[in-house]
Amino acid sequence: MYISIKNTGKQPIQYKLNSANGLDLQGTTSGFSSRTLQPGERHDLVFVKPEGQDETANDSLKEMILKVSTDDGSQGNVKTFAYITL
Repeated sequence: MYISIKNTGKQPIQYKLNSANGLDLQGTTSGFSSRTLQPGERHDLVFVKPEGQDETANDSLKEMILKVSTDDGSQGNVKTFAYITL
């Protein structure tokens, strides 16, 4: 699965991507699952299912939650998209 997150606002934003069960996804992606993005900056994440992994063993990754915030609590703007390749 490929996910792209871009800060389209005028101030830095922080994001964190978690699985639905609340576990941090660090280590399951080639990038970071938590990061600060400056205005105009984009971050791309790639999740790869390990070869031979059973479909039911990865149930916690079927739903992901993206949390985005700013330092001062004001409104930020992000653009995201994702796609899955089989």
